[in-house]
Amino acid sequence: MAILIDTSPATAETPASVSNAQAAPQAMNLKLRLRDDLSFTFQSYGERPCYLIEDSLYGNYFQIGVVEYAFIQQLDGEQSVEQAVQVAPELESQQIQQICYWLIHSQLVYVWNAEKQIWFLPKPPHDKVQAWAGRLNTLFIKIPLGSPDRWLNRLLPYTRWLLGVPFFLLWLLICGTGLYLVMAQFDRFVHSASSLLLPHNAFWLLIAWIIVKVLHETAHGLVCKKYGGYIHNAGIMLILFIPIGAYMNANASWRLTSRWQRMHVSVAGMYAELFIAGIAAWIWAQTETGVLNYLSYNIVIITSISTLLFNANPLMRFDGYYILSDLLNIPNLYLSGQRYIRYLNHRYIQGRTITPPQWKPEHTPLIKTYAIASLIWRWVVIIGLLVAANHLFYGAGILIATMAGISVLILPLIRFSMSLHKDPQRGAVLRHLSLLFLFVSLASLLLLTQVHWSRTLTAPAVFDYANAQIVRTETAGFIKKIHVKTGDIVAKDDILLELDNPDLYQEEKDLALQIQHRELRRQHAITQGQLSDAQGEIEKLQDLQHQYQEKQLQIASLTLKANQAGTIIAPDLRDLLGVYTQRGTEVLTLANPQALELKASIPQTDIDAFRAYEGQTVQIYRHSQPLHTFNATLSRVNPSASQTILHPALTVLAGGELPVKPKTQQSERDSSAKKDNSDNYEYLAPRFTATIALSTDIPKNIYAGETATIYLASPPQSLGELLWIGIERYIKRLQSQAT
Repeated sequence: MAILIDTSPATAETPASVSNAQAAPQAMNLKLRLRDDLSFTFQSYGERPCYLIEDSLYGNYFQIGVVEYAFIQQLDGEQSVEQAVQVAPELESQQIQQICYWLIHSQLVYVWNAEKQIWFLPKPPHDKVQAWAGRLNTLFIKIPLGSPDRWLNRLLPYTRWLLGVPFFLLWLLICGTGLYLVMAQFDRFVHSASSLLLPHNAFWLLIAWIIVKVLHETAHGLVCKKYGGYIHNAGIMLILFIPIGAYMNANASWRLTSRWQRMHVSVAGMYAELFIAGIAAWIWAQTETGVLNYLSYNIVIITSISTLLFNANPLMRFDGYYILSDLLNIPNLYLSGQRYIRYLNHRYIQGRTITPPQWKPEHTPLIKTYAIASLIWRWVVIIGLLVAANHLFYGAGILIATMAGISVLILPLIRFSMSLHKDPQRGAVLRHLSLLFLFVSLASLLLLTQVHWSRTLTAPAVFDYANAQIVRTETAGFIKKIHVKTGDIVAKDDILLELDNPDLYQEEKDLALQIQHRELRRQHAITQGQLSDAQGEIEKLQDLQHQYQEKQLQIASLTLKANQAGTIIAPDLRDLLGVYTQRGTEVLTLANPQALELKASIPQTDIDAFRAYEGQTVQIYRHSQPLHTFNATLSRVNPSASQTILHPALTVLAGGELPVKPKTQQSERDSSAKKDNSDNYEYLAPRFTATIALSTDIPKNIYAGETATIYLASPPQSLGELLWIGIERYIKRLQSQAT
């Protein structure tokens, strides 16, 4: 996670409710006094000198220009703003009132109340709409855990050697050799990724995350302390209520006059993570499958992903942003970009007459490019999180997404509407927005009705035997004799294997003795003329005879016979000799090895398109032959969906793409099985099964269990139709979740 730095430009905007014409005279008449606990430090960014204001009370830092500094220093409470501005004739009246209101809103000055004859520190303006937006936004949540400064002070003497040049040389050695080891075993490294998302791997992911994030933030703090900084607070950041990272408020790094020192503070977290990744890569390369190997692999993955996607990404206000900002010598790059976005909004969306923000000529294209790129990235992240929230937490996810949507979309519109009421350009803005709305509506209508698109749909598939019969045991017992082997051709009623169950034979003998006993009692009752007792014995005798017949059927089922002619397919059949099997255990398959078919697993969202394609040709892409494809006919789509796994090869358990979850209810046999047994898992959501008939001219080197992907093009539809279909599917999914 990155350092959080609170910087604001000295020329903060005046509240919308106060016009420039009104604000300037009001600001000139104010009497302001700087807080005594503020400290000012002279700094230089490139050729631009500036002053840093440190607000130790709230842990904030602000940068101002030399002219603004000269003006602010005159605010001693003895003279008015109009008198103080005499030392800064370069400042215009609008700039003066902006600076004054910025000082007041930032609580950097006391304001003189002439009526009560007292100095008071004004509270920041309470924006109710903004406050509600913060409460409703559950996408990002920070949980502060206090200041770790005292703990870091104790730790620094023992870790200072980690922050110098000798350790950097060691860092290069470890990271370089770690990268070499991963590249040397890259196939093994990629293959290990198939187990990363398995349910039983979640614990090791959590342990790896805790180790990495604690060391990452500790590195930020130690480097900041090395240069004399103070760590105000640290905590945990939640995204969708999931602890996704940590943060450490190292604002004090802005006191550092050297940008290289500030960059050192910013890069320290990634520096530590990559060193951990190098050590973990060494451990992973030198160990076999096990706990240590799992943990080290997870650490390598977490450090790589978090560094590339988050910490090193300059479009997010994490480590990469602050490094880029210092490299470019633009300390307020993000805020400058925000000013440019606001200008574009005011000028081209609202139609206002407004002066564009001014920067140095060499900085202007960089700021504009960064502003647009960060805006796009921010909305990609927000939309992605809204979609993720909608799919998580079942029904609660919809509520979370709705609350966040209101926070980032609805409430800003309400806030804009409220500020527009007192806006002097209200009429021009409303006219421009009306024309813009009309144009966008017409363009959207044309786009939704006239633009057509044909989607390319895919589904994972596996080759399997056509009309195959899976032979299962009908009774529990020990396999005592196997009459066939893989590849044997058998006829109907041929004996395949025999089981032994001594308990069944004993139960049969016990029932036979009970039948004899009841028969004697029946005959005795008849001899004694006790007809009612005889009738009772007859009923008990019939029940015992029924049980005896069932037991004989069970004993007969200990001999498994072929129900159809075919070829034996059971590579591990001999390993079952002497093994005790439960009822229903799969022992072999009867099939024609030359008669194959392709079975595909289809998500519910694409089922309508696949059903419309029944009887038509689809394209088959074999994973074992990526450069060759062939065509086949989609013969049938099952009418009902199921969460039962079609074939283990399609799931992440065997390196496939379909995610799975443990079954909610398992039998004792399942719970005692191996963790990676596919019988213990099911799809995350119900899926449909489609059968693709293979012709005789298909490639000859196809084997059962081989995976593939099928491709088909959906009929062209307008964007409006696709949007409507998406809405219908979404509503159906909500209804299915509700039931």
